[in-house]
Amino acid sequence: MKVIILTESQVDRLISEQILLPGIFGGSEVQKTAIKATAQYLNMDPHTRNAILSIGAYFIPYVGPALSTGIQAYDASLYLKEGKNKEAGLTLFLMCLPLIGSVVQKIPGVKQLGTKGMSLLSKKIISNGALSPLENSVVSSIKSNTKLIDIAKQQINSRLANAGYDAIASAKK
Repeated sequence: MKVIILTESQVDRLISEQILLPGIFGGSEVQKTAIKATAQYLNMDPHTRNAILSIGAYFIPYVGPALSTGIQAYDASLYLKEGKNKEAGLTLFLMCLPLIGSVVQKIPGVKQLGTKGMSLLSKKIISNGALSPLENSVVSSIKSNTKLIDIAKQQINSRLANAGYDAIASAKK
């Protein structure tokens, strides 16, 4: 038996050729399917991709809900960059509602949906999709509780302002 010694860069090249070019260098059907799925994922609408990432991130222990919320905030920023202010505001507003105790107490559907359900609700409203009975209940409760929503807006603004101030205060000199 012959011993062949490969450098680290040669091993990396062999592995990348096996993964990236299965049609030329062989590779299993699983690799080919994974490559096709990755290509489809990378080519999909960024808002759909963010919704998928947000829902998936939600289930990561400890940091999942915060990470999911961050992805939704990023999605709202994408809407802003596209000039879609209504969609950006809706995404950000619905994302924040589950974080406000008074809203959760007065509109029980918000707690049931949680941040991931509210994210899906936002996407359904934006695309004029059909709403479930629970989602319809949440939407009508939001419409009918204008005073509560005004308080929620103030709390959201206050939290964002406080977070911004805290970030400035902790900046290095």
